[in-house]
Amino acid sequence: MTKKKRKHDKRRKPLIKGRTLRRWLVGGAVLAGVVALSAVCITAFGGGNAADSQQEPVISDEAQVTVDIQGFTFGPDDLTVGVGTEIVWENRDDAPHTATAEGAFDSGQLERGDSYSLSFDEPGTYEYICTIHPYMTATIVVTEVVEQ
Repeated sequence: MTKKKRKHDKRRKPLIKGRTLRRWLVGGAVLAGVVALSAVCITAFGGGNAADSQQEPVISDEAQVTVDIQGFTFGPDDLTVGVGTEIVWENRDDAPHTATAEGAFDSGQLERGDSYSLSFDEPGTYEYICTIHPYMTATIVVTEVVEQ
């Protein structure tokens, strides 16, 4: 019995076999989905800097002004009021927040639906943040006389 010599198979072997290729494709699709979901979450849940917001400054001569905490921002984020004005912060977000100006005031943690109020008796500029989400920033300017 003589052995037959096999001819050399000139076809190239694939660099990536079928099963491995599918794993790479599925892995790539999963990674793309995670990146897209992350971008949506960052946009929807305040990954941006509140200082970059497009809110207009608010000047109020009302005795009480409400600052809404919603969408991971303070609204308004630039507020001018007169001495004696009461500011009420209301948390409308699902996440907890604070309104904190170092050395001036601290609301403590506000859960959804909680509020904190403070009357400003001294003129000055009060820059404050949410200590849980420090990218959330705002300013209250308290003046002797409010000019509209």
